Amino acid sequence: SAHFRALTVAQKGHFGAAMARTPSSFYAEIDRYEIVEEPADPENPLAKGMEVLKARIPLMGQGSHAEYNIRVQNEGKYHIVRRRFAEFVTLHDFLKRQFGPVLMLELPKKTPIRYFNQDKLEDRKNALNVYLKDLCKRKEIVDLVEVQRFFGCQVRPGSVPTGYAPQAQAPQVQQPAPVVVGAAPGKPVVHSDSEDELARWDT
Repeated sequence: SAHFRALTVAQKGHFGAAMARTPSSFYAEIDRYEIVEEPADPENPLAKGMEVLKARIPLMGQGSHAEYNIRVQNEGKYHIVRRRFAEFVTLHDFLKRQFGPVLMLELPKKTPIRYFNQDKLEDRKNALNVYLKDLCKRKEIVDLVEVQRFFGCQVRPGSVPTGYAPQAQAPQVQQPAPVVVGAAPGKPVVHSDSEDELARWDT
């Protein structure tokens, strides 16, 4: 509809203005959200019961969860990443462990029931945008590998690694095969790898 197109243009204009205002090379803002329906498992009777319950309780809505469309500016380039609120919570919990009381970022609180009312979703979107705006001002946060991954960015050189991300496995150095006394010269006897592998799992 014309109203929807006008709203979309207004949202894009607002986002562009925000991008122009920030002096940082990194910025992120939610421009819209969508209710995503998770397909019910036809073999799961509990899932069928939840579908009936959602149909009877308007507050729960017909969708399963809300996904937020985040437009990201990173070093002059733009891309879009979609995140659920639960993923924001995971990120925030990680940041609290990293920075403790000096984090000074406020994430909107969880709600006991999934509110798919448009006013509630709009309020949460606005609150998340305040959170993102404050986060993007903190270079020590933006430079973390986990934060760049949350925003769907390629990890930049000089990014700060932490103990939160899975560490890359160190390359294994091949050891020379053990030689048994009495073996023919040039023909070392190699033990079975199965016992060595089990020994490594125990360490």
